[in-house]
Amino acid sequence: MTFEERNSDGFFYKGKWRPLNCELPNVDLEFLLKCLSNTMMILVGDSNGRAQYTNIIKMVPCVEKIKMTSVAWHAPLRCENNTFNISIQFYPHKLPFYGSKEESLKNEVLYSEVTILDSIPNVGKYIVYIHNF
Repeated sequence: MTFEERNSDGFFYKGKWRPLNCELPNVDLEFLLKCLSNTMMILVGDSNGRAQYTNIIKMVPCVEKIKMTSVAWHAPLRCENNTFNISIQFYPHKLPFYGSKEESLKNEVLYSEVTILDSIPNVGKYIVYIHNF
């Protein structure tokens, strides 16, 4: 329900979203591995995208190829599962970028969404998530 929309499409109950118009699948490890098998997931964005990346790699068994070494992390991240051919990647967005004053960011660690989209081959299975504040 919003200020403009008076009808609700669901509700939270015991910490879970309960939609009124559809059934949500039980998202367990077996479901995720089947869904993400032979897939590259690319997340581009701000700290919200990085949080999504962190949550996903907690659910999918993968080896972190690029690890986050600080809380204020503004560089690419990558996690892979070779058994199921799953690659999960995070790229911080380029513009507009609002970081801490104390940070000295190198421009080459920030990525334009267009550059990332253009780099995706035209064959294969991809999931792309873009979120800019």
